Amino acid sequence: MFSKQKRCSKCGVEFECGGLFGCWCRDVKLDSATLAALKERYDDCLCPGCLKQLATLDTPSKSVV
Repeated sequence: MFSKQKRCSKCGVEFECGGLFGCWCRDVKLDSATLAALKERYDDCLCPGCLKQLATLDTPSKSVV
């Protein structure tokens, strides 16, 4: 619910999660296939760098590794 420190499930960098009421990740647009692949591949959140990189790839759902 409130802001907390997390560690990226992809690269391991520490970042701040804004919680339910305003996390930065709500502004990152992902297609449903990419979102499903991320949920299957990672146990927890990704950092801003990793998530934004995946959102800008031409075929992100095929590149989630």
